[in-house]
Amino acid sequence: MGRVHVERRVEAPVEHVFSVALDVDRMPDYNPYMEIRNLSGRFDRVGTTFESTIKIMGRRSEAIGTVAELEPNRLIHVTGVNRDDQAKSDWVYRFLPEGRATMVSLDVDYEVPGGVLGGVMDRIVFERAFERALRHMAENFGALAEVGVPQPV
Repeated sequence: MGRVHVERRVEAPVEHVFSVALDVDRMPDYNPYMEIRNLSGRFDRVGTTFESTIKIMGRRSEAIGTVAELEPNRLIHVTGVNRDDQAKSDWVYRFLPEGRATMVSLDVDYEVPGGVLGGVMDRIVFERAFERALRHMAENFGALAEVGVPQPV
C-alpha cells in the first residue's frame, strides 16, 4: 500500500476553506489531475457516490468514489475503488483552524496493482509523481481559497 501526505496553511477561516473544498464545481480551478462527474447527491452528504478520472504521468485511472465520512469544518473522507483492478484508495482531508487561518492536510492511502513488482515501480516512479501532483493541487487550492476570503464587516 502506498501513502502520500501533503499539507498547506491557508490564510482563510476554516468555514470558508471547508466550503471551497465541498464545491465540486470549483475543483477544476485547483485540481487539473482529477475530474469528478455523475454525483448521486450533494458532496456534503455521507453516502454520495461519484465517478472520477485521475490522470498522472500519462496514466489514466477510472474510479467510483464514495463520501464515507464528513464532519463539518473538520474532515472529509472519501473512499475510491478503481474500475479496472478494484484497487482501493482512502482520501482523508483534515481542516484545523489556526486563528483566522486553516491548516489543511490530505492523506491518501492507496493500493498498487501488480504485487511486489507493482510496489517497487510505485516507489520508484508513481508515488513521487503522485505526491508532486497532490502538492501542486494543495498549492492551487490554498491560493483559490485565499482569493475569495469573506471580509469581516
